[in-house]
Amino acid sequence: MTIILFIFFLGLLIFFHELGHFLAAKRSGVFVEEFGFGYPPRIIGFFKENSKINFVFGPKEIKKESTIYSLNLLPFGGFVKLFGEDKDLGKGSFYSAKLSSRLKITVAGVLFNFLLGMLLLFFGYLIGVPKAGSSPYILNPQIQIIQVAKDSPGEKAGLKFGDIILGVKEKDKLLKFDSIKEFQNYVFSHKGKEIVLKIKRKEEEKIISVFVRKNPPKGEGPIGIALARVGKFKPPFHLAFLYAILDSFRIASTIFIFVYLLLKNLILKQTLISDVAGPIGVIYFGSKFSALGFSYLLWFSALLSINLAVINLLPIPGADGGRILLLLIEKIRKKRISQKIEGLINSLGFALIIILMILITLKDIQRFF
Repeated sequence: MTIILFIFFLGLLIFFHELGHFLAAKRSGVFVEEFGFGYPPRIIGFFKENSKINFVFGPKEIKKESTIYSLNLLPFGGFVKLFGEDKDLGKGSFYSAKLSSRLKITVAGVLFNFLLGMLLLFFGYLIGVPKAGSSPYILNPQIQIIQVAKDSPGEKAGLKFGDIILGVKEKDKLLKFDSIKEFQNYVFSHKGKEIVLKIKRKEEEKIISVFVRKNPPKGEGPIGIALARVGKFKPPFHLAFLYAILDSFRIASTIFIFVYLLLKNLILKQTLISDVAGPIGVIYFGSKFSALGFSYLLWFSALLSINLAVINLLPIPGADGGRILLLLIEKIRKKRISQKIEGLINSLGFALIIILMILITLKDIQRFF
């Protein structure tokens, strides 16, 4: 159920991106042949002609002078079909529109994703979202498990992502810890022994015994868990939007740096950074966040929406950023790039994206299954 809920949210993020293209095209006078929820084939659509609503069933093509609004078979995201997107079909076609109009239409999807991420953060801060760090607006900070290593004592004992460590049971008393360092010191002092943790999972408290190994693998602790001190971040109303703006740009800059390091590593070392995740990884982590509650899902969706904005803004052929780059080159040259060259660039870029996604997906499968 949590996976379905997250996929629905992910679909809305993609739909919102396409909505940006749609509204910008309408505003620029470019004819939109079809605007759909989900991906084709079409199930049903409607369009207005001569002040009358007409319905169309199935994927058949029809002659009409207004936009078809459709519901499609694959209920994931959406799409916009622009008139004359790749060739000049005269007035109303994307290809023949002014350069400034084509640029606005292309940028709009990226802008909508960024604004949606900012808006989700704003609403999240109003109701309170999980956040690590120190701030007077972080309420009730607790030690939370944010990662459990595969085949570690923590995983074997049943510890899970999102579990809150309430303390360690010793005979009839419960030892509580004010900091992660205090807890880590306790764990390191009990190597080779079993400790009894009291954890909170959602609204349920559990007692879990876990063995503390003496010689953990490199990069892992004695139990094999990563921790963060997480609380509910809930600033006052007048600061919530300011924090949403600042955090949106902070998240975007972090993603840009990560992408730079990813490409640098891929080009120089021909290897992928271990932390990169593809579609399977996104769904995997999304389902985990969804299972922890609505505030976690809201925060993760905001992060993902900003991530989609940044990735689409990169000057990669086949993505919005690649099209923006070609439009800027056209403006500098004061001459249009030929359809043949533009098509070749986009095809090569798309092929490279597919290859990269296959590599990342294979890495996801190795990590999560």
